[in-house]
Amino acid sequence: MKKFFAKVTKHDKKDDKDKEEKKKEEKKKDKSHHEKEESQKIKEEAKKKAEEEAKKKAEEEEAKKKAEEEEAKKKAEEEAKKKAEEEAKKKAEEEAKKKAEEEAKKKAEEEAKKKAEEEAKKKAEEEAKKKAEEEAKKKAEEEAKKKAEEEAKKKAEEEKKNQPQGLGLGGGLGQPQGLGLGGGLGQPQGLGLGGGLGLGGGLGQPQGLGLGQPQGLGLGGGLGLGGGLGQPQGLGLGGGLGQPSGLPSLGQPSMPVTSEQGSAGISGGELQMKGTGKKTIKKKKMGVAQSAFFAHENEEKANAMLSKIADDAVLVFDCGSSFIKVGVAGEEQPRKVIPTCYCVIEDEEYEGGERKEFGYKAIDENAKLIWPLDPRNDTDWDGLFDIIQNIYQVELNELEPSAHAVVMTDLPNMNEVATDKIKSMMFNDLNVPFLKIVNPALMALYAEGKETGLVVEIGNRMQIVPAVDGFVIDSAITKIKGNVSGLTEYMQRLLRSCGYIYTTSQQMELVRAIKENVCYVALDYDAEMKRKPREIMKEYKVPGNDNTSKFFQERFQCPEALFKPEKVGIDTEGLPQMIFECIKKCPLTSRRPLLNHIILAGGSTLFPGLPERLDQDLKKILEENKMNSRDVKIIVHQNRKYLAWAGAALLAGMSTLQDEEQCTKDYYDNN
Repeated sequence: MKKFFAKVTKHDKKDDKDKEEKKKEEKKKDKSHHEKEESQKIKEEAKKKAEEEAKKKAEEEEAKKKAEEEEAKKKAEEEAKKKAEEEAKKKAEEEAKKKAEEEAKKKAEEEAKKKAEEEAKKKAEEEAKKKAEEEAKKKAEEEAKKKAEEEAKKKAEEEKKNQPQGLGLGGGLGQPQGLGLGGGLGQPQGLGLGGGLGLGGGLGQPQGLGLGQPQGLGLGGGLGLGGGLGQPQGLGLGGGLGQPSGLPSLGQPSMPVTSEQGSAGISGGELQMKGTGKKTIKKKKMGVAQSAFFAHENEEKANAMLSKIADDAVLVFDCGSSFIKVGVAGEEQPRKVIPTCYCVIEDEEYEGGERKEFGYKAIDENAKLIWPLDPRNDTDWDGLFDIIQNIYQVELNELEPSAHAVVMTDLPNMNEVATDKIKSMMFNDLNVPFLKIVNPALMALYAEGKETGLVVEIGNRMQIVPAVDGFVIDSAITKIKGNVSGLTEYMQRLLRSCGYIYTTSQQMELVRAIKENVCYVALDYDAEMKRKPREIMKEYKVPGNDNTSKFFQERFQCPEALFKPEKVGIDTEGLPQMIFECIKKCPLTSRRPLLNHIILAGGSTLFPGLPERLDQDLKKILEENKMNSRDVKIIVHQNRKYLAWAGAALLAGMSTLQDEEQCTKDYYDNN
C-alpha cells in the first residue's frame, strides 16, 4: 500500500511537473504571442506614421507646387501687364510718330502745293509770253508765206510758157496717185497744178506728210505752185520756205539737218537741201538689229517723241544689263532704248588704230560684243562710261550733262562700291548737277501707286523683291542663280533643231525678236505638247527676211524655262516656287498684303499666258502648304516692260525732287 501511494505520489508529482511545464509553455506561448502582437502593433504604428509623414510630405509638396504656380501665374500676369504697357507705349509712340509724320507730310504737301502754284503761275506767264512770241512769229511766217506764194505763182506762170506739156520739172514722175506735177495733162481729175514744179522728185511721200516735218506740213513750208487746185490739204510741193533745221522724219531714223534753211525733197534716195546751203546728207538705213527691236516696239511712237528736250528737264536712266532706257521726267515711255553693249573695231583712221561702236551699231558690226553690266562678270566701268557718254553725245543730240539733273535706277548687282563708282562717274566725269539713285523694284511699285507689294522682275535677270510701306525687305529678296538671257539662247537651240540657224550677235537680236513675237506660256505644258501642229502654228515675218516663217512647239517650249529653269541649265526652283519661298521669308503680318499685290515687271513678263499660269501654279503651292490661295492677285500693267523707268519718271517729275541737298554735286564735292 505504501508502495502504491508512493507510486501514486510520484505520478502526481509527474503530473504537476507536466502541468507546470505545460503552464510554462503556455505562458511562454502567451508571451510570444504578446510579443508578436506588440511587434505587429509597432509595425502598424510605424506604417501609420510613415503614411502620415508621406501624406504630410505630399501635402507640403502640393502646397509648394501650388505656391510656385501662383507665383508663376503672378509673374506671368506681371510680365503680360508689363508687355501690354510696353506695347501700349510703343503704340502711343507710333501713333505720335505717325501723327507727326502726317503733320510733316501735310506741311510738305502744303509747301509743295504752294510751290506748285507758284511754278504753275510762272509757267503760265512763260507760256503766255511764249504764245505771244509764237503768234508774232506765225504772223511773220504767214506774211512771208503769202509773199512767197505770190512769187512762186508768178514764177510758175512764167515757166509754164516754156515747159513741155504734161511733164513735171525736177523729177516729179512716179508720185503716189493724186499728185500730178507739171503741165496739168494726164493728171487725175481735179488736180491742175498749173505747171507746178516737182522739187527733188517727191517720190513716194505719204499723203499729207512732208518729209521730215510734223503731219500736215508740206515740203518747203507747204507752199503749192500754180494755185494748188485739187491738191490734198496741207501738201504743198516745191519752192517755198525751208523746213525747220534738224526736224526728224516720222517713221524713219532720226536725220538731223545742219545746213542752212532751204526747200527739201527726196531724189535718188538722198535728202537734198536746196537753197543757200548745198550739203547733202545720205539717208540712214536702219540696221537689222534695230529693225528687230522695232518689230516689237511702236517705231512711229518712239520717233515721234524725239522733240527737243527742255532746258530744265530731268533725265531718267534705267540701266539694265541688256538695255539702257533713257527719257525725260513726266513722260510715259523712255525716248531711247539702247542695248547696253559696245564693240571695238580696228580702224587706222582713228587714234590708236581702233574705234568703238555702241548699241545697235555695235550689234550690226557683227563683231565681238562687250556687255559692261553682264551680271555674270565684273562691271566694266570704262565701257559703261563710254556708253553713257555716247548717249549724251549721239542719242540725245549732244545734250550737255551739266545742264540736266538725273534720276537713275540701281545697277544690276548694286553695292556700296558700285554706288560710289556711279556717283564719281556722273558727278566728276560727266559733271551732272544732281543725281538720285533709286531702287527699280520700288519704282515699279511707285508706277502702280502702291507702297506695299511683291515685284516680280524678269528681264535679263530674274528677282523677286518684297516691299512694305515703301521699304524693301532685304532679307527676303530672292534672285535666280543664273542668267535669264539664257531664254534667248534656249530659243536659238530650239530654232536650230527646226533648221533655223542663227549664230552672230546680229542674228541673236533676230532670235530675241522671234521670241518676243511668237512665244507664249502654256497653261498646261503636257496637254499643249499633245496638240496638233496646225493648232499651235504661227506665221511670222522675221525682220530683214522677205519670206514668212512658221513656228510650232518652240513657241511655248522656250518660256516654259521660267517654270522649269533646268531647261536653260539653271539649278533653281521655278518662278511660282521662288515667289512662295520669298513670301515665307517675310513677316506673317505682311504676307497677305504682299500676295494681294504681285506686280510683274520687265520684258520677259510680256509672254501671253504668263500671268494666268503663274496665278494657277502659285495658288496650287499655297493650297499644298495650307495657305489661303484666294489672297493671290497678280497685277499686269500695260507698260510693264518699262515699269521701273515709268516709276522713276514719275518721281523725277515731282517739283520737290531737287530740294534733296544730299543728291547735289555740291554736296558730293564737299563731303
